[in-house]
Amino acid sequence: MPHASIHSTNDAINDVDWYSFTVTGQSGGNVDLDIDCAMNCGASFDPVLALFDSNGTLIAWDDDITVTDPGSAHTNCPAGDFTDSNRHMIAVQANFTPDRSGNLGSTQAGVDKSVLIKTNTIKLTEGPDIQVIDGNACNKGGAELQLPTDPFVCDVNGDGVIDANLVNDPACIGEDLTFQDYRVYLRLVGKLKTGIGVTTCADENTVDVNGDGVVDNTVICSTENVIRVRSAGSKFEDVTRELLTLCIDTLADGSLDDMCDARYGIFDPALQDAFWQWNADGKAHAQLVFVPLPDWASEDLLTARHKPSRYRTGD
Repeated sequence: MPHASIHSTNDAINDVDWYSFTVTGQSGGNVDLDIDCAMNCGASFDPVLALFDSNGTLIAWDDDITVTDPGSAHTNCPAGDFTDSNRHMIAVQANFTPDRSGNLGSTQAGVDKSVLIKTNTIKLTEGPDIQVIDGNACNKGGAELQLPTDPFVCDVNGDGVIDANLVNDPACIGEDLTFQDYRVYLRLVGKLKTGIGVTTCADENTVDVNGDGVVDNTVICSTENVIRVRSAGSKFEDVTRELLTLCIDTLADGSLDDMCDARYGIFDPALQDAFWQWNADGKAHAQLVFVPLPDWASEDLLTARHKPSRYRTGD
C-alpha cells in the first residue's frame, strides 16, 4: 500500500500543522495516520490528530490519551475516579471543543456516530430517577447520565390553550414550553471568565427527522444551546428547554438554514442515543439543579421545602 512520511515543523505549544492528500480508489477504504514521536518527545509535546474532508467537515479525531500521557489527558482533567454515581459529579476536559476551534457552540452535527468524538459528551439514558452512570467525560467513552422522561406541552395550534393531547408534538417550535415533571437550572461557579457551551444532540431512530430522505446514524444537533461565561454573582438560570429538547433544522421549509423547524424531546422515539456536547473554555465548573414539579417554581429555588437533585460538571 502507498506510504508517506512527513517531517513536521511544529515548534510551538499551540502550533497547528496542516497537510492535504488525495485518496483514489473505491469508497469505504481505510487510511492509517500516526505520529511516531508522540510518547518520546518530552512532556511539552502533546499532539492531537484530526482528519477533515475537502469541505472542512471533521471525519475523525484522536488525542494521545494514555496512562503515561503527560499532556491534555491529565492537565485538563481532574484526578480521581468519577464512576461512582453517588458523587453526583461529572468530569469534563478543560479547554475542549470537538473541532479544536475554541467555539463553545461547535458540535459534531453531520458526523456519523461511528466516528463520534466522545470526549466531553454526556450520554443521556432514560430511567426512573437521576443518576450519574459514568462520571468521566474526559475519556474516549464519554460520560453517561440517567434522567427520567419529562414530557412537555405547548400551544401548538395557537388557540391560546395548552392541549394535553399534544405532548411532545414536534411542531412545538417557538412556544412557551410547559414541562410536566421537572425543570433544570444551571449556574457557573469557580474561576471568573471561564465558560461552557452545551448543545443537545442525537441521531435518527425511526423517523427521517431532518427530512434528508434517509433514516441514518448521522448526528443531529439542536439549533438551541447554552453558552455561559462565569461572571461575578452568577445565578441559576432555567435551561430545561435547551437541555431536554432538540429544536431541529429540517427541510420542511425547503432549506437547511440553521433555523428550528421541529422540536423533539430527548427520549422521543423518533430519536436515539441523545447526548450533551459539553464544550469548555478554561477550567469551568457548572452546577445543575433538577427541580421536581409541580411543587417547585423558579422563584421558589431558595425557599423550597425539599432539597433538589444537584449535580456538578467540571474539570
